[in-house]
Amino acid sequence: MFFIQDMDLNIVYVNSYAEQIFGYHTDKIKMGSMAQWMEPNSLKKAYKNFDKYIRLAKESEKFDIPVMIYKYIRKDGSSFWGELKISFLRDSDGTLIGFQGILRDITKRIEAEEKFNRIHDDLKKLENIIKNSPYVVFLLKNQNGWPVEFVSNNIDNFGYSPKDFYSNQINFADLIHPDDLDRVRDEVQSYSRKDVKKFNQEYRIFTGRGKCRWIDDRKWIRRNDAGEITHFQAGIIDITQRKSIERKLKISEKKYKEAYLRSSFYKDLFAHDINNLLHTINSSAELILYNFAKTLGLEEFENLTNIIIEQVRRGKKLVKNVQLISELDAEDVLKEPVDLNEIIKKAERFVKIAYDQKEINIQIENTIEKPIVLANQILQDVFENLFINSIKYNENETIEISLKILPKNIKMLRYIEVEIIDNGVGIPDYHKQVLFNRENRYNEGSNGMGLGLSLIKKFIESFNGEIYVKNKVPKDYTQGTKFLIRLPRVD
Repeated sequence: MFFIQDMDLNIVYVNSYAEQIFGYHTDKIKMGSMAQWMEPNSLKKAYKNFDKYIRLAKESEKFDIPVMIYKYIRKDGSSFWGELKISFLRDSDGTLIGFQGILRDITKRIEAEEKFNRIHDDLKKLENIIKNSPYVVFLLKNQNGWPVEFVSNNIDNFGYSPKDFYSNQINFADLIHPDDLDRVRDEVQSYSRKDVKKFNQEYRIFTGRGKCRWIDDRKWIRRNDAGEITHFQAGIIDITQRKSIERKLKISEKKYKEAYLRSSFYKDLFAHDINNLLHTINSSAELILYNFAKTLGLEEFENLTNIIIEQVRRGKKLVKNVQLISELDAEDVLKEPVDLNEIIKKAERFVKIAYDQKEINIQIENTIEKPIVLANQILQDVFENLFINSIKYNENETIEISLKILPKNIKMLRYIEVEIIDNGVGIPDYHKQVLFNRENRYNEGSNGMGLGLSLIKKFIESFNGEIYVKNKVPKDYTQGTKFLIRLPRVD
């Protein structure tokens, strides 16, 4: 658009192209000045420049006004960037009488420049990210040796520079450890034949300083329109430290397994030898009792012999508990369907024989015809020890223990719940909170040979069950204790 303005900035002439730029008829444009179509910020800048350029033009006729860029407003309210080139007009005496100018719409150019600048800034940011990243980026040609078309500057982390690859001195394959190269090639060929876009590899490379490093290589496959592979985009990261840790863990795991096998051997050897020893003592005590005590009628001698037999029995129980406890360290405790009725009856017989000098009354209320749970024979020891605790911590002449066997459904899971209620001294509330901790005094087994409550809890949980403790009478622990055991039910 070509125009002429006088020194008061009134438009004297404008060509028809102005209508195309601004959307107004040329007659409308002639009624004003170029200033009225400017965006406010551009207008301030234009007035400031205009005053400066008039002053300079008055000082020298040879002064040339530089190209200026302002933002203008169209009739429809939209804006555009305009490049303005003006020159002053003078009369025959050299006096300034106006100026002429050419205005061009350069919006597309400005937008392109802004887009370019944004991309340039983004690339700079990306370059900084890559430079500070542990990942080194490669663009590899799908050719023999994988020539490098691009590598990020942080390749210096591995002791190389980009020019080492751009000068074709080094191909990517030259970095790979000879013992790994065939495997890496085979894997690349295998993935290339598949319909995959990316894949991972781990292998060793040599640094520029000759050191061997493990890397994790994440490759993306690039194909042309015909589906042919043209490039591989690779991002590699040093995983040498991780590999070293993995190797040490494997060594530790091997040592642990060896130690576990040795401990299992010693445990079995201990159990075998102690059982043999206890069996010999037990047999001898029974022979003494049969051949001498009964014949001679020595009551005191008989009592002492019975004590020996009882302690031998308890020693066998200790050996069994050692074996049971060791099973808790196994990855998966063996579980099978177990009849609760049989387990509880056996536990009842055991405690009545062990504490035959006490008056013990055990009542069982069963609402399930066949209460089968998923556990194993350790469950008998659990009930024996709970019964023993009810006897041990009881000051009544008659020890009352009642059991209720009930069905229980929780969140779509089927359980059997067993309530064990006694008339013992009870457990204070502050002890209940730590009852199943190993340090708690209630966790001591019967005379040091039974299972503690912490182990009972571990066994129950190994069966995917639960155990809780409550008062027999709410808010009065002195009336006795109630243990609740829930175990998975089996039909």
